[in-house]
Amino acid sequence: YNFLTNKVKATEAVAEQKAVEINELAKLNEHIVQRMQSGVIVFNSNMNIILMNESARYFLKCPEENHIDHEGFLLQLIKQHMVEWLTGDSQHNIIVKPRGSNLELEVSFIKLKQGVDYQVLVFIEDIAELRQRAQQLKLASLGRLTASIAHEVRNPLGAINHAGQLLQESGALSVEDKRLTQIINDHSKRVNEIVENVLSISRREKSMPEK
Repeated sequence: YNFLTNKVKATEAVAEQKAVEINELAKLNEHIVQRMQSGVIVFNSNMNIILMNESARYFLKCPEENHIDHEGFLLQLIKQHMVEWLTGDSQHNIIVKPRGSNLELEVSFIKLKQGVDYQVLVFIEDIAELRQRAQQLKLASLGRLTASIAHEVRNPLGAINHAGQLLQESGALSVEDKRLTQIINDHSKRVNEIVENVLSISRREKSMPEK
């Protein structure tokens, strides 16, 4: 009897600990969702909002308090497209423009559960921000390409400069030929400075804090 009692108590203690951990994990997940830059909304099968993060409230111009009951133009438009998507009459992502705003938003839908008691996860992204990220990726790729080209230019440039220096040391050159070799060396140095500038831009140097 004592053995069974102790075992039940131990099982209850483990269950309570697991419940605490699950509750803490749920709070952590909710905090992460709230801090996401992407707008996140979760609808239940009755088209009621059960979760909306701060970014979604900003995009939809929803007040923080009682946002579940807020039915603005943009939210109604999203729900309309979501219903059409659920019935197969619309794509899983759409582009919408809020009234009186320069924002252009991409809204995408994901069904979390199948069956009658389903949920729909809605992501809202600022297209201008997405374009900015794409532009940053392009610039980063361009920087890597430029650095690669600069490395490729440096090798033949060094050979040209070295050959010009050897020609200058030759005693059989005329004054005109020496002038030409000087031009080769001067312009080789100019091109090398351009290469060095390009490589310095593509390099990530340590920041130097100043007062």
